[in-house]
Amino acid sequence: MHTTDIESNIATTTTSSSNRATTGGYPEICSDACCAKLCLALTSTMLLSPFAICDLYYATSDDACVNQNNHGLAITMHSYLLASGTMMFIFIGGLNFSIFFVNLDKFKLSDEAQVFLTAIEWIMKLFGTSWLILGCVLLWAYTDLSKCSQTTHDYLFARFIIGLVFHMASIRGTGDDKK
Repeated sequence: MHTTDIESNIATTTTSSSNRATTGGYPEICSDACCAKLCLALTSTMLLSPFAICDLYYATSDDACVNQNNHGLAITMHSYLLASGTMMFIFIGGLNFSIFFVNLDKFKLSDEAQVFLTAIEWIMKLFGTSWLILGCVLLWAYTDLSKCSQTTHDYLFARFIIGLVFHMASIRGTGDDKK
Protein backbone atom coordinates (compact mmCIF):
# COMPACT_ATOMS: atom_id res chain seq x y z
CA MET A 1 0.00 0.00 0.00
CA HIS A 2 2.77 2.37 0.95
CA THR A 3 4.79 1.46 -2.19
CA THR A 4 1.89 2.28 -4.55
CA ASP A 5 1.62 5.79 -3.15
CA ILE A 6 5.35 6.37 -3.65
CA GLU A 7 5.22 5.06 -7.22
CA SER A 8 2.27 7.29 -8.12
CA ASN A 9 4.05 10.29 -6.61
CA ILE A 10 7.21 9.49 -8.54
CA ALA A 11 5.26 9.21 -11.81
CA THR A 12 3.47 12.48 -11.13
CA THR A 13 6.69 14.23 -10.17
CA THR A 14 8.49 12.91 -13.24
CA THR A 15 5.68 14.01 -15.54
CA SER A 16 5.45 17.50 -14.09
CA SER A 17 9.23 17.98 -14.10
CA SER A 18 9.43 16.84 -17.74
CA ASN A 19 6.70 19.35 -18.63
CA ARG A 20 8.72 22.04 -16.89
CA ALA A 21 11.83 20.98 -18.77
CA THR A 22 10.15 21.16 -22.20
CA THR A 23 8.49 24.51 -21.55
CA GLY A 24 11.47 26.07 -19.81
CA GLY A 25 9.68 26.07 -16.47
CA TYR A 26 6.90 28.30 -17.78
CA PRO A 27 3.30 27.34 -18.50
CA GLU A 28 2.44 26.90 -22.18
CA ILE A 29 1.00 30.20 -23.41
CA CYS A 30 0.36 29.41 -27.04
CA SER A 31 -0.64 26.11 -28.63
CA ASP A 32 0.70 25.04 -32.02
CA ALA A 33 -2.50 26.17 -33.75
CA CYS A 34 -2.36 29.53 -32.00
CA CYS A 35 1.27 30.04 -33.01
CA ALA A 36 0.47 29.11 -36.62
CA LYS A 37 -2.40 31.62 -36.64
CA LEU A 38 -0.13 34.29 -35.17
CA CYS A 39 2.54 33.61 -37.81
CA LEU A 40 -0.06 33.74 -40.60
CA ALA A 41 -1.53 37.00 -39.28
CA LEU A 42 1.90 38.62 -38.89
CA THR A 43 3.01 37.49 -42.36
CA SER A 44 -0.14 38.74 -44.06
CA THR A 45 0.05 42.04 -42.16
CA MET A 46 3.71 42.52 -43.10
CA LEU A 47 2.97 41.83 -46.77
CA LEU A 48 -0.16 43.99 -47.08
CA SER A 49 0.36 46.92 -44.72
CA PRO A 50 3.19 48.62 -46.69
CA PHE A 51 0.72 49.32 -49.52
CA ALA A 52 -1.81 50.83 -47.12
CA ILE A 53 0.83 52.91 -45.34
CA CYS A 54 2.33 54.17 -48.61
CA ASP A 55 -1.10 55.01 -50.03
CA LEU A 56 -1.86 57.15 -47.00
CA TYR A 57 1.62 58.68 -46.97
CA TYR A 58 1.60 59.69 -50.64
CA ALA A 59 -1.98 60.89 -50.43
CA THR A 60 -0.91 63.48 -47.88
CA SER A 61 2.69 64.26 -48.87
CA ASP A 62 2.69 65.56 -52.48
CA ASP A 63 -0.17 68.04 -52.83
CA ALA A 64 0.88 69.32 -56.28
CA CYS A 65 0.67 65.83 -57.74
CA VAL A 66 -2.24 64.12 -56.01
CA ASN A 67 -4.64 67.06 -55.83
CA GLN A 68 -4.84 67.72 -59.58
CA ASN A 69 -8.42 68.06 -60.75
CA ASN A 70 -8.13 68.92 -64.43
CA HIS A 71 -10.69 66.34 -65.53
CA GLY A 72 -14.42 65.79 -65.33
CA LEU A 73 -14.21 63.11 -62.65
CA ALA A 74 -15.34 63.83 -59.11
CA ILE A 75 -12.27 62.12 -57.61
CA THR A 76 -8.64 63.09 -57.33
CA MET A 77 -5.61 60.89 -56.76
CA HIS A 78 -5.59 62.24 -53.19
CA SER A 79 -9.05 60.87 -52.40
CA TYR A 80 -8.30 57.67 -54.35
CA LEU A 81 -5.17 56.96 -52.29
CA LEU A 82 -6.89 57.85 -49.00
CA ALA A 83 -9.76 55.49 -49.78
CA SER A 84 -7.40 52.73 -50.95
CA GLY A 85 -5.24 52.94 -47.84
CA THR A 86 -8.26 52.97 -45.55
CA MET A 87 -9.89 50.02 -47.36
CA MET A 88 -6.62 48.08 -47.17
CA PHE A 89 -6.35 48.61 -43.40
CA ILE A 90 -9.99 47.48 -43.00
CA PHE A 91 -9.23 44.41 -45.13
CA ILE A 92 -6.14 43.59 -43.04
CA GLY A 93 -8.18 43.92 -39.84
CA GLY A 94 -10.93 41.67 -41.20
CA LEU A 95 -8.40 39.12 -42.40
CA ASN A 96 -6.66 39.03 -39.02
CA PHE A 97 -10.01 38.79 -37.23
CA SER A 98 -11.02 35.83 -39.38
CA ILE A 99 -7.63 34.15 -38.88
CA PHE A 100 -8.00 34.25 -35.10
CA PHE A 101 -11.74 33.92 -34.50
CA VAL A 102 -13.26 31.86 -37.33
CA ASN A 103 -12.99 28.11 -36.82
CA LEU A 104 -13.36 26.54 -40.26
CA ASP A 105 -13.47 23.00 -38.84
CA LYS A 106 -16.89 23.65 -37.31
CA PHE A 107 -18.06 25.92 -40.12
CA LYS A 108 -20.31 24.11 -42.62
CA LEU A 109 -22.14 26.07 -45.31
CA SER A 110 -25.32 25.15 -47.08
CA ASP A 111 -25.39 25.18 -50.87
CA GLU A 112 -27.33 28.46 -50.85
CA ALA A 113 -24.76 30.11 -48.59
CA GLN A 114 -21.90 28.90 -50.82
CA VAL A 115 -23.62 30.38 -53.88
CA PHE A 116 -24.20 33.65 -52.00
CA LEU A 117 -20.56 33.85 -50.84
CA THR A 118 -19.31 33.06 -54.36
CA ALA A 119 -21.48 35.88 -55.72
CA ILE A 120 -20.12 38.25 -53.05
CA GLU A 121 -16.56 37.16 -53.93
CA TRP A 122 -17.08 37.97 -57.61
CA ILE A 123 -18.77 41.30 -56.82
CA MET A 124 -15.74 42.23 -54.69
CA LYS A 125 -13.36 41.19 -57.49
CA LEU A 126 -15.32 43.27 -60.02
CA PHE A 127 -15.28 46.26 -57.68
CA GLY A 128 -11.54 45.78 -57.12
CA THR A 129 -10.95 45.61 -60.87
CA SER A 130 -12.96 48.75 -61.55
CA TRP A 131 -11.29 50.57 -58.63
CA LEU A 132 -7.86 49.62 -59.96
CA ILE A 133 -8.78 50.73 -63.49
CA LEU A 134 -10.01 54.05 -62.08
CA GLY A 135 -6.65 54.58 -60.37
CA CYS A 136 -4.77 53.71 -63.56
CA VAL A 137 -6.88 56.15 -65.57
CA LEU A 138 -6.38 58.87 -62.95
CA LEU A 139 -2.62 58.38 -63.09
CA TRP A 140 -1.93 57.82 -66.76
CA ALA A 141 -4.66 59.90 -68.39
CA TYR A 142 -5.39 62.80 -66.06
CA THR A 143 -2.33 63.39 -63.88
CA ASP A 144 0.32 65.83 -65.05
CA LEU A 145 3.32 63.76 -64.01
CA SER A 146 5.68 66.72 -64.42
CA LYS A 147 4.15 68.18 -61.22
CA CYS A 148 4.89 65.00 -59.27
CA SER A 149 8.06 64.41 -57.32
CA GLN A 150 10.14 61.49 -58.56
CA THR A 151 9.36 59.34 -55.51
CA THR A 152 5.61 59.92 -55.85
CA HIS A 153 5.73 59.14 -59.56
CA ASP A 154 7.76 55.97 -58.96
CA TYR A 155 5.47 54.77 -56.16
CA LEU A 156 2.27 55.36 -58.13
CA PHE A 157 3.68 53.72 -61.25
CA ALA A 158 4.90 50.65 -59.31
CA ARG A 159 1.70 50.47 -57.24
CA PHE A 160 -0.54 50.26 -60.25
CA ILE A 161 1.68 47.81 -62.16
CA ILE A 162 1.91 45.53 -59.10
CA GLY A 163 -1.83 45.94 -58.53
CA LEU A 164 -2.65 44.95 -62.11
CA VAL A 165 -0.36 41.90 -62.01
CA PHE A 166 -1.65 40.59 -58.69
CA HIS A 167 -5.27 41.36 -59.48
CA MET A 168 -5.14 39.47 -62.77
CA ALA A 169 -3.33 36.57 -61.09
CA SER A 170 -6.03 36.52 -58.41
CA ILE A 171 -8.83 36.38 -60.95
CA ARG A 172 -6.98 33.78 -63.00
CA GLY A 173 -6.32 31.67 -59.89
CA THR A 174 -10.00 31.70 -58.97
CA GLY A 175 -10.90 30.28 -62.37
CA ASP A 176 -8.34 27.47 -61.99
CA ASP A 177 -9.79 26.46 -58.60
CA LYS A 178 -13.22 25.76 -60.11
CA LYS A 179 -11.98 23.22 -62.68
